[in-house]
Amino acid sequence: MKTNLILISASITALSLLNYSCKKEDDSTTPETSLYARVGGTTTVTDPKNAGTMIEKGRLTLRSVTDSSLMVIAGDASMAKFFPVLFAELGENNTTGFSVLSENFTDFLCVATGSKNASYAYSGKSMKDAHDPSKNARMTGMVDAAAFDKFVGDIGTGLAKNGVTSANNAQLVTDLVALLNTTKADIVQTTTPYQQSLYERVGGVARATDPKNTSQKIEKGRLTLRSVVDSSILVIAADPQMAPYFPVLFAELGAGNTTGLNALSKSFTDFLCVATGSRTTAYSAKSMADAHNPATNSRIAQKVNAADFDKFVGDIGTGLAQNGVTSANNAALVNDLVALLNTTKSAIVQ
Repeated sequence: MKTNLILISASITALSLLNYSCKKEDDSTTPETSLYARVGGTTTVTDPKNAGTMIEKGRLTLRSVTDSSLMVIAGDASMAKFFPVLFAELGENNTTGFSVLSENFTDFLCVATGSKNASYAYSGKSMKDAHDPSKNARMTGMVDAAAFDKFVGDIGTGLAKNGVTSANNAQLVTDLVALLNTTKADIVQTTTPYQQSLYERVGGVARATDPKNTSQKIEKGRLTLRSVVDSSILVIAADPQMAPYFPVLFAELGAGNTTGLNALSKSFTDFLCVATGSRTTAYSAKSMADAHNPATNSRIAQKVNAADFDKFVGDIGTGLAQNGVTSANNAALVNDLVALLNTTKSAIVQ
């Protein structure tokens, strides 16, 4: 994990549990003592993250474990792929999403372990919705059983970073792991191992300086697809077989007017971002059928036949190659992108 992520978490991962969080308070403590009491309970101390604010020891313990565990997950390639939005934010020193997740998960653990403090009530999504990509745009894929078990292991590492281990408190670790496992049925929603989306494979949500506007950032996945789109449009412009479809666009370009080119680039890039799996982009332009029908789009001069569609896909392939993606260096990615384009063939060929 990047050094700056470690620095972000340094102030919150350095906390260690006191003896009260690792053993019973006194000989009279009964087996029914809640997990919350066993990790510190309701005794209040100064919050190390907020000078002048008090926090219950139980919450401080659980928050420390949560924050440590998130940093373990951030450095775990098998887990970080589920949270690209979060870790892209952290890569830019933006801790807003991290703070929200920490607060929500800490609230959840407080309630689940037996906290009665109303101010620590959990109000986030259900475990099922929070881990369903269709209901939580910050998740990129459904969790399988192996990933869940790895997550629990990373929480165990977070416990150890805060002084709670099977060696010094086996029963507490066992009980906390058992608690986490009660959520497994809701969190595990697929038997298929996680596979990266095409959008992640071409750059994903990690952000870079936009070469077209150096004062702004752009997702690397979008930058890749936009570059391919712009290269492909120029390839098409020079292709005698394709150019007759776009006389309006190329007349504009001949006059030095790039308005239509910019609009087409944005729309086609938006389409490819959504089609490849982006969860941060929306496509709002015409459907593929309407966009390629002269009756509903005055900027296209004729209907597309199958041979010209295949030539168009070939020109996109040339655009990919001009941006460093070729069958020689990434055959699977090229094949998958071409297969994606071919899903539009029945709508475009009219």
